[in-house]
Amino acid sequence: QEGGTTATAVVIHPRGIFAAWVGDSRAVVGLRDPAPAAGEGRVATRVVRGLPLTHDHNLADEREQTRLLACGGKTGVGEMARTHVFVRGAEGTLRVTRSLGDSPFHREKAVSSIPDVTFHPLSPSTSFLVIASDGIWDLMDCDAVVSAVADDLARPPTGDFANAAAAACDALIA
Repeated sequence: QEGGTTATAVVIHPRGIFAAWVGDSRAVVGLRDPAPAAGEGRVATRVVRGLPLTHDHNLADEREQTRLLACGGKTGVGEMARTHVFVRGAEGTLRVTRSLGDSPFHREKAVSSIPDVTFHPLSPSTSFLVIASDGIWDLMDCDAVVSAVADDLARPPTGDFANAAAAACDALIA
């Protein structure tokens, strides 16, 4: 049986960020909070929170569960009732209600490949964007991820933000 994947794609436009996704990979924006700096009347900024641009397509989402059941999909029983998707004729289970690939689960569109799309306007508080798979999000919430990335970006080695971004990624998977 073939495998599948989740996906998140973003387009950054001068006015905002479009996010399209299927499954449980996510996009989160790090937002700054302007705060007065000590002395000199300057404004310093610190990243204070993460704003999710996406949400997981899984059975915890009531709309997703309703859609899946209406298309002939089934949920698990017992401990798997809120976490596993079953589709007649497909071998095994999935933990997402939308994916790419996983063709046997797409019978009668029970598991969908149609992405959701959101738009977030850019503002002076928009600092950075994190796109990651469930390997990160299953272990950390968006504020923890944003905090870790902000810490690494705040101290770029020799002013090299590409290396700072790589260090932030390394910190998340360590």
